[in-house]
Formats: sequence, structure tokens, C-alpha cells
Amino acid sequence: MTVDIGLVGELRAEVLAGLSARQPSLPEGRGGLGGGDEQAYGRQLISEALDRHARRAVTAGAAVLSATAEDELSRAVFDALFRMDRPQRLLDDLDVENINANGCDQVWVRYADGRRARAEPIADSDRVSSTCSARPPPGWGSGNADSISARPGCRCSSPTGPASSP
Repeated sequence: MTVDIGLVGELRAEVLAGLSARQPSLPEGRGGLGGGDEQAYGRQLISEALDRHARRAVTAGAAVLSATAEDELSRAVFDALFRMDRPQRLLDDLDVENINANGCDQVWVRYADGRRARAEPIADSDRVSSTCSARPPPGWGSGNADSISARPGCRCSSPTGPASSP
């Protein structure tokens, strides 16, 4: 299922504003919400943003999202905020053995069973895709629940050069 990337961006901005408002101005060396708490709060804000989106759709007489579409949208917003954005679905798929991205929109996947398939674009532009590949998500490779232990490293090549994570 394809999600509306524009809507993902709108909801991401809305949730990010809520997360930023929640982080108090603390003295240097004192953090706000920890990673797990921030993600839990982020999920709550995503749910609230989706509720507001549904109410706006009903008020405007437009169709509301199905439960499946809403779940997909929720995951896409979460991945955009806390994980590797659009490539995350491929990274989470245990059947994916290799991902080849030549820019943002020429993405090919090789599966463990030998199949090869073209995948959806991983970003809106090559510049965005190189930024995404150059910054691993929080906790990448640290052994916490968010790391991908089956894939000990990630090597990405982008138009600006290779980027690696541990």
C-alpha cells in the first residue's frame, strides 16, 4: 500500500511541533524525554494527529481513511520521525537481503529467495535520499530494541558519496 507522502510530511511536522513543545528548556547536561519515552509520546501525538485528520475529513465531507490505511500512515510518520524514514520498511523486511538505490527513485531489492524487484522511491529527491542514508537512526547498532541485529551494518552510496553506519 502506498501512503500519501505529502500527508506524511504534514503529520510529521504537526507531531514534531508537539514533541518540541513537550521538551522543556533544561540546563545543559539535563535531557528531556529519553528515547523510549519520546517515541511513546510520539506515538500518542501521531494518534491524536490522525484523529484530527479524520475529523477534518468528516467535516469536509471527504472519505476517511480505512483502518489499514491509517495504520500505514501512522507507521510512515513514526518511521519519518524516529527511524530511517521511507527505507525503513525495506530494512525491517527480514526477506530483504540487499537494497540498491541509485538516487532516490531507482530502488531495487534482492530477496533471500533470489527474487529481485523494483521498490518505491526512498525519498522525494536525491538530496533527501543522501541525507537519509548519511544519518542512522537513534540507537542504530547499539544493541537496543531499535537496532537491527540481523543486519550488523549498513553501507549506502549516494550521489554525494558513501555513508556507513556501524
